[in-house]
Amino acid sequence: MNGARTAEPDTVIFACHEVVNAPTQRIFYQLFRDEAAFAAHRRQPHLRRFQAESRGHVLATNVIELKLGTAKVPPVPPGPSGPSGPKPPASPSPSATAPEYPGR
Repeated sequence: MNGARTAEPDTVIFACHEVVNAPTQRIFYQLFRDEAAFAAHRRQPHLRRFQAESRGHVLATNVIELKLGTAKVPPVPPGPSGPSGPKPPASPSPSATAPEYPGR
């Protein structure tokens, strides 16, 4: 999670949940500023390392992408390029995902 925190400023939320009464299960919830931030996340070396190192410990994955419907959402702060840089979309495009493991 430290890699996402430092290298991915456009990751708005990154949470890892432990499942009650299922000590070996984890649920990852991620919210990205936009599709470009999600694409950048997928190219990060720390994600590729995590995928490679955890592959032998993962029995299955389930990836669910969500589109924001009606919600009360605070405005997303400006991106790393600052206030003069690109403005965030009027309504953020969140993606909730679990790590992807090719061949699983």
